Order: sequence, then structure tokens, then C-alpha cells
Amino acid sequence: YHEETGTELAKAERMKNRFVYKFGTVPWAIRDMIRVVIEYKVKIVPADYGELESYLVHLSMNDKFNTYYGILCDKFRFASQTCKDRRLSNISEILWTDPGSQQLLTDFCSNSNYWLILLDEICLLMNVSLERCAFLGAGGYGRVFKVKHNTTEIIYALKIVLFSQNEKTEAAAVRQLVELEYQKLEKLAGSPRVVNVETHSLRVIMKDEFELGAGYLMCDVGTPVLPANCYKRNKLTKTGKDIIESLFEMQSTDGIAHGDARIHNVVWDSIASCYKWLDFMGSSSDVNKDLRDRKDLSLLLNTMLPDDVKVAEDKIEEIYSFANVRLKVLATESAIESLKNNA
Repeated sequence: YHEETGTELAKAERMKNRFVYKFGTVPWAIRDMIRVVIEYKVKIVPADYGELESYLVHLSMNDKFNTYYGILCDKFRFASQTCKDRRLSNISEILWTDPGSQQLLTDFCSNSNYWLILLDEICLLMNVSLERCAFLGAGGYGRVFKVKHNTTEIIYALKIVLFSQNEKTEAAAVRQLVELEYQKLEKLAGSPRVVNVETHSLRVIMKDEFELGAGYLMCDVGTPVLPANCYKRNKLTKTGKDIIESLFEMQSTDGIAHGDARIHNVVWDSIASCYKWLDFMGSSSDVNKDLRDRKDLSLLLNTMLPDDVKVAEDKIEEIYSFANVRLKVLATESAIESLKNNA
């Protein structure tokens, strides 16, 4: 969840009771990790069933892969229902006083989608626990969470990747991408522009005799960068310039074509005081590096700048005509400046 600030009175009341309620909004990107939606009522009326159905249908929208679980209850009974791809199951209703009601409720709330199973199993295997406001971001294949080691109390960023995410993904191909990314990050250990991975932390999780997914730990948790902080008042900010420079440095010094250089794959490392790149699953040595470098810059600018400010491909080519990193940064700034009147 993303924590929302409550009133000072509410905070004081929670501290007095020594019980913390966590209020917030689940990011849409990880809605399939909601274990169950529970709606409490003083007394259930017919309209409440429609409300629960509306919640489940909305959550399952454009998702053919996951099942969403919902419970409606009052002091007399509870009703449970599931939904997948906007198709609702029949409602099952039972009184609290009926024999076996507690076990039925426990069993229903124990259901999990594969992403949640993977996260639970990885955390257990690695002996880590989720921190508050743990979700850091999601990429094309993986999701990243802030965790703390239960013994050493060291803070890490945990990346997990589900091998079969939908009917279109090939599990073996995704596993290979994860392994290649991890090997690449291990080789780049110590680079000031790339997140460091914890050595030998890659783990593969089995479920019902098949490989469910994998995860590994990164030492640089960092803070995600907002596009709004990169371009203000029709010009690049220092943040924007520094991120562009870090991309050029990574390409020239580390010799890496990232492959998915969106602004969402950059974090600010406050300890090292620099920007670092993550999520190299799109990186490949099978394509022309010069072409990939240009695509990286184009993708970075497209996710960093407003929709009405786009740098043309011929300008991207012109920028790469300079061998010096600093000259590339100046050329990029100049290309964006020339669009000021159109912004």
C-alpha cells in the first residue's frame, strides 16, 4: 500500500492502543497482489452485494490471468465471491454461527494469486520482511519492494519476477532473461551508475513441481525519480541533466546499452549522491549497440518530458555525433531548448 497521512488525533489514538491501522491506496500495477477485499457493514442490504461485485469487476478489468476475492460481512453472516476477467462467481453466504464457518472463512482468505505466492515464498527463503510503503516500482517483467533482513536489519531492494505472467509469456524465456540480467549486474558490481546486487542472492521458487519465479536482492534501494522533477518551466532541471549524463556515462564508460532506459528505471542513491540504473532485462548483446544507445536516449526523453515535447529522431542522431559525454549532454539540452516554443 501507499501510506496516507491521517490526523494527529488519529495517530495519537493508534499509539495509545498500540495497534497500527494502515490506510492507503494499492498501486494499480500490483492490484493482483491484494489477498482479499473485505467490506464490513452494520447490516447487509441488497445494494451491498452490487457494491462488492463492482469492486471485483473493476479490479479484474483487463486481467485474464488472476482471480480477485471479496467478502461482505456484518455481525450475523458473511458472503464471499470471486471474479476473474470480469466474470463473477456465485455468491456463497453463511452465518457466523453455522458449523465450519470459521474454517471456510480462513480457507477463502488463504487464496493467493501467483505474484503474492512468489513474494511470500521469496521473503521466507531470504529471511526478509517488507518495510512500510514497500512497493518501489514495476517494470516489464519484475516488481521491486523495499525489505529488511530479519537478522542483520540491512535494508535491500528485492526484485521478483514471475515466469508465467500471462498466456503470452514463455516461462523458460523469462527465466533466461532474469539469469542474464543478474549475471550482468554481478559483472558490473562497483559501477557508480548501476545498482549493486547482493552476491549469490538469486533464488528460484518452485510451486507444484514447476518453476514459479525468481528473485534477488539489490543493495542500493534508492528513491524513484518522478518525471515532473526532470523538466520544469519549459527547460531541463539539474535532475534531468544529471540523469541524461548518467545514461551517457553508462553507455560510454561501462559499455552498456540498457534496453529499457525509461525514467522509471532510475533511482536516486542518497548515500552515494548519484543516480543509478536498474532493470536490465531488456538489455541484449544480440543487437547493434549504437542503435540501442540511441533508442535508450529516445526512450528516456519520451518518459521524462511532457507529451507535447518530443525530440525528433534526427536530433538523437545528431547528439550521438559527439564522442564526448559532456558535449552529448549539451547537445541534448540544446535540442530540447529548441522545442520550447512548442511546449
